[in-house]
Amino acid sequence: IVRNAAGEATSVLRYTFGNNFKYLTVREFDLNGNLLNTRYPTFSALTEADQKFSDAGDFNVLAFAVNNVDPTRLLVGLDGLYESWDRGSDAIDVRPSTAAGTVSALAYGGWENGLEKQEAAYVAFGDTLWWRETDAGGWTEAVTKPANAINITSIAMDPTNWKVAFAVDDPHVYVTSDGGRTWGDLTPAAGTNGGLPPNGLSSVTLAKLATETGGRTDPRVADLKIELRDGTSFEVNLANATT
Repeated sequence: IVRNAAGEATSVLRYTFGNNFKYLTVREFDLNGNLLNTRYPTFSALTEADQKFSDAGDFNVLAFAVNNVDPTRLLVGLDGLYESWDRGSDAIDVRPSTAAGTVSALAYGGWENGLEKQEAAYVAFGDTLWWRETDAGGWTEAVTKPANAINITSIAMDPTNWKVAFAVDDPHVYVTSDGGRTWGDLTPAAGTNGGLPPNGLSSVTLAKLATETGGRTDPRVADLKIELRDGTSFEVNLANATT
């Protein structure tokens, strides 16, 4: 949602990626759902590997995140990690130089104590997670890596506190409460009450609830929605959980 200086919604942006970096479509709609314009930005700062991938027309899954605070900002990654501040018209490679592997998951833009944190972000390179609070501060690798992680496929920030985030790989759910510096394994043991399937986790969504949850009325309690690779999903209630 695009907002004016007064915070009023003015239009809605919808981003679509095809098989590779050549096929980004940006559509802008008014608040009644009428199409205002369509643009086809091209990324001009691709790494050699990403350029070859796009030229070949091969299929791969691109990690892609629209900023939660400012929807004109994007993070997109595969071999490189590209950040755009103008709806994809221009982008630069902001990949940390010492990171290994390809980009597998992203989360971008958050809030802290009611203040915008547009530059805050998380990025996963396979089994490794990095965090950033500001552009100037740059990327920092997690001090404590997710234990036994395979390939992180989804990251979700707490919508009111960017320093709290969840990440999933095929069989695990991980959580950080210190802005990505350390990560703990939140996965319940298989076969126990609230246990997860042994594998097949695909994405995670975090929703703040202001209604009664887990038998308690507490707006700070967050529920997790876990989506499996087959398209099915289930919710995990975190009432009484300690993270």
